[in-house]
Parts: sequence; C-alpha cells; structure tokens
Amino acid sequence: LKYYKNNGYSVILLGDVEELWQFDLIRIQNRYDKNIYDLIRSFTDNKVHRIFGNHDREWKRPPDPILNDENLPHGTPEAIMLGDDIFLVHGHQGDYFCDKVVWFSKYWARSAKSLVPVGKMFGYENRSAEKSQIPKSREKLYYNWAKDNKVILICGHTHNAIFASRSYYWWLKEQIKQKKLERERYPKDKAKRRELSKEIRNHKRNKNFI
Repeated sequence: LKYYKNNGYSVILLGDVEELWQFDLIRIQNRYDKNIYDLIRSFTDNKVHRIFGNHDREWKRPPDPILNDENLPHGTPEAIMLGDDIFLVHGHQGDYFCDKVVWFSKYWARSAKSLVPVGKMFGYENRSAEKSQIPKSREKLYYNWAKDNKVILICGHTHNAIFASRSYYWWLKEQIKQKKLERERYPKDKAKRRELSKEIRNHKRNKNFI
C-alpha cells in the first residue's frame, strides 16, 4: 500500500476485505483502524474505491470504516466500470450460498469456527488460490459473459486463476501433438491408449475454451 501511495496508484478493493462472516466489525476496527485503515485513508484525490463481496456485503450501506464518509448515500457499490471496457466485480453474484442465502452461510461459518483447530489437526485448511488454469463451471460463466458483452472482467471470489495466456494455448497444442505421437507407440496396450486419449480430450477441451 505504501508503494502504491508513493507512486500515485489508485487502489480498488475487490470485495471480501474484511471477514465479517466470522468476526465482528468492532474487533477488526480495533486491530486495523490505526494501521491498515489509516494507510488506505491517506490516499488522496479519490484514489481508493471499494466493491463489496459476500463476506463484507455490509458495506452495501454506509458507513464504510475505510472510506469513512457517512455522507455516502448508497454505501459501497456492487461493481465498478472503468471506461467502456473494464468491469470490476467481486464475483459472488448468482452463487446460491454466497448471494441468495448469505444469512445461512454466515451463521454456519460462525458456528463452525470452533472446529477449525480440529480440522487443522487432520490436515484440513482453507485452500489458497489454485494454480491450475483449468476452468470450472463458474469461471466459464464469467468468461462467456465477458466475451458476449465485449468487456474485460476482473473478479475474484472463486480463488481460481483461469484467464490463461496465449502461451498456455500453444503449450496445450504441443501437448496434444506429443500425446498423439506417444499413443501411436502403444498400438496393443489398450489401457495406455485410453489413458492418453483421455489426456488428449482434456487438453482439447481446455484449448477450445481459451
């Protein structure tokens, strides 16, 4: 944040900045108001923007402790459009548990919080963003929506990085070629051929998506 501020950048907080499903705002403010919040508030010239997510959707209504402006009539926006072709949104919209029945998800998250230490003992922890470039159904929905509306969509929520580069496209093409050549070396090994054919189909599916 200091680097961004000192170099004149703007900051867009893309939702889920505060974990309000599991923690009360007063606890978060007590911990961060005099450091993180103060640093964000120190940006000038309207260079900080916030979008609410499913875990901090309370900012749909003012006041926002970061923006610290009780005169905001409608609270934090759900999305921001930059120019004519860049659309920013958290990405939980349409997700049943994160958009339609948030009250239930929030209740469950708070109730299950006491079980987290037990889960860690057995190797269950919150996952970080996946490195895989294989899209899931929700990512495909986002991708197709952006393509149909001719915008660049920037969103989070799912923790999956999916917008592959063209280099990944050419890597897939090369993999398909190599797998086909490898399959030809096993004319009588049905199991191996099935395995390679499955890999080829997966690569083709991902190539066609990009």
